[in-house]
Amino acid sequence: MTYGFDLDGTITSHPAAFAALMESLVKQGHVVLVISGALSHMPLTKEDKTDQMRMLSAKIEPMIHYHDLIVPTEKTVEEVAKAKGRICRELAVDLMFEDDLDYIRWIKRYSPLTACVQVRA
Repeated sequence: MTYGFDLDGTITSHPAAFAALMESLVKQGHVVLVISGALSHMPLTKEDKTDQMRMLSAKIEPMIHYHDLIVPTEKTVEEVAKAKGRICRELAVDLMFEDDLDYIRWIKRYSPLTACVQVRA
């Protein structure tokens, strides 16, 4: 299965729990993606990706395990929400963990086969 995790408000709300869950999923052979609009204001070029990953790793304690960090380049909240939906559809994300109900609505609209879990702080 492919799992998606939002960063701000989701992983950051329960970092130890998500670190354990993500590590377990990776060890079991599942694909684990961090799909976050938190860094959308920064350009995501191939050269910048290492810096983006370092920023993410520094922000989360304990260290989390994942396969890829995906940051939509759109600028507005609605554009980022739509992009998350398209990303979930294109990457066949089966289950997405997200704290923002508006983002969940857009994910469901653009990727109806992706189940979403709303994470609360």
